[in-house]
Amino acid sequence: MTNRPGMSLIAVLAILLLTAPLALAREDTAANYGFTAADNESYLPESVIAFVRPGLKLEIMDVVVPDDMQPEVTFKITDPAGLPLDREGVSTPGPVSTSFILAYIPTGETAYVAYTTRVQTSPITGDSAEQASSESGGSYTTVENGTYVYKFGTVLPADYDTSATHSVGVYARRDLTEFELDRYVVNEFWDWVPAGGTPEIRDIVKTSTCNRCHDPLAIHGGARTEVQLCVMCHNPTQSIDPDTGDSVDMGYMTHKIHAGATLENGYTIIGYRQSVHD
Repeated sequence: MTNRPGMSLIAVLAILLLTAPLALAREDTAANYGFTAADNESYLPESVIAFVRPGLKLEIMDVVVPDDMQPEVTFKITDPAGLPLDREGVSTPGPVSTSFILAYIPTGETAYVAYTTRVQTSPITGDSAEQASSESGGSYTTVENGTYVYKFGTVLPADYDTSATHSVGVYARRDLTEFELDRYVVNEFWDWVPAGGTPEIRDIVKTSTCNRCHDPLAIHGGARTEVQLCVMCHNPTQSIDPDTGDSVDMGYMTHKIHAGATLENGYTIIGYRQSVHD
């Protein structure tokens, strides 16, 4: 066999010419889904991106209060390219869990009061406290793939204030760990006045301010990422820790935590599953 040194260069050039379009296609595919070179997903093969479509977007499309006083939320979940997702993860990769908070701001006041609550009883003191919370145990109806209606299990009082600002907050998580990817989280809101008018939401501290240090802000297992969601539960009237008698109201709690070691008497809260936060 005769050696032909020039063939190695030709082979390399051929490989480059063949693979360059594939690399560009992969970059284009990643970009279409909102991924950049800073994201691990941008380095996935094009076939994986096209099939799994990592990421999550959620849009609240409407909120109505029917005669049974159990609000209904119409929402849409998609991947970053806008393709609809199956919330159960059957026809599209990764189940999507959703939890909902329903709250209002009493007329003349500035802080939320939640309709979605739970009663927490301390095994230490025996005391009980009603705390703001979320719910996910209502009923779901499929409008079409990617679009659903969630009906709250919570029932509004018959005399609820229709002139007050009301808000629905939802935090959703798409679990793609089966594909060795992440759990993708999104928080969204719908603010309205049932009787009509312009809602006046509580918007004192923005998430972007917190993210100057906490980037990203991610609490309760990483599912709550927006301050607007935090203040719907961490409010002045529904935030007592029955174990310690102290408060987890957002403003009070945040200042206590950031004051840290300078506090004369400290700040200790016993939280989920009796975990101690000192």
